[in-house]
Amino acid sequence: VTGNSSGIVVLSAQPVKARGSEFSTNQIWGLKLQGDATLSACTLASNVEGGMMFTGVNDSNLNFTNLTLSDNRTYGVFFDSSSVTVDRTVSSQLNISGSNYVFASTGGSLTMDGVSVQGGSVAGVYTYQGTLVAQGSTFSRNGYGVAADESTVTITNSNLSNNSVGFYSNRNNTVTA
Repeated sequence: VTGNSSGIVVLSAQPVKARGSEFSTNQIWGLKLQGDATLSACTLASNVEGGMMFTGVNDSNLNFTNLTLSDNRTYGVFFDSSSVTVDRTVSSQLNISGSNYVFASTGGSLTMDGVSVQGGSVAGVYTYQGTLVAQGSTFSRNGYGVAADESTVTITNSNLSNNSVGFYSNRNNTVTA
């Protein structure tokens, strides 16, 4: 699915399954989904807005196996109004490189548990008007390791190193570290 305005957009709770598919060079998103997603051996590359966007999902809705997200200009993975935990099991199935933001979240809850996030030219993880919990994780070789805007952020037992700025707080954040 290449060269479109967006690769696939599903704005209902319909489940989406893709195996061995390519979503690339789309002007907005490779995938923009609102329901369950089972994605295996897919490549999401060179999409202008981002590789994947999920709206209103939680952990039980997502199943990733061997995904490559490369050179998506703005976002690797973006969660909107979602409640998601990215742990070692999930992150080991995602090979993300070449995005401004590796992970981003707005209006929801994002937990980074025991993961290593690197290579975001702007930020490894960004949250806006949401909650971010980082525990036992490493954020390195990013612009900002972690960036927050109007959010609640808790960082415990985590390493923010070799970034331009380890933690960046903008406008009205509540931060516990």
